[in-house]
Amino acid sequence: MDANTMLAGRYLNAADLKGRSVRVTIERVDDVKFRDGTRKLVLSFEGARKQLAVNKTNLRAIIAAFGTSETEQWIGQRLTLEPRKVDFGGQLVDAVRVAAPAAPPPRPAPPPPPPREPGEDFHATDEDVPF
Repeated sequence: MDANTMLAGRYLNAADLKGRSVRVTIERVDDVKFRDGTRKLVLSFEGARKQLAVNKTNLRAIIAAFGTSETEQWIGQRLTLEPRKVDFGGQLVDAVRVAAPAAPPPRPAPPPPPPREPGEDFHATDEDVPF
């Protein structure tokens, strides 16, 4: 039996990622008050059963990734969730960290047009006029 199944609950933990990074799309952002009185933002993701309770480290990473602290603007945005070992109370523990998804590789530039021979007549076409 996997002992991590005993931790199963509403909120995402590092074991849920099974050692791999996962790309997600934010569906909803809620302000949740926990039993201990603390308040955290909780992210819900499209197609996911579990939510992510956002700690300060992840909150700063999300704001940096999206360029805004306005949570309404996070809806529909994509994030990468990554399992990481982090220092907590002097011990290394498993945690979920967020990051902006890697940008797709740039498209290669189109090849330059073939050179024209000197004296060759130029006739503009629709492709030559950019407007």
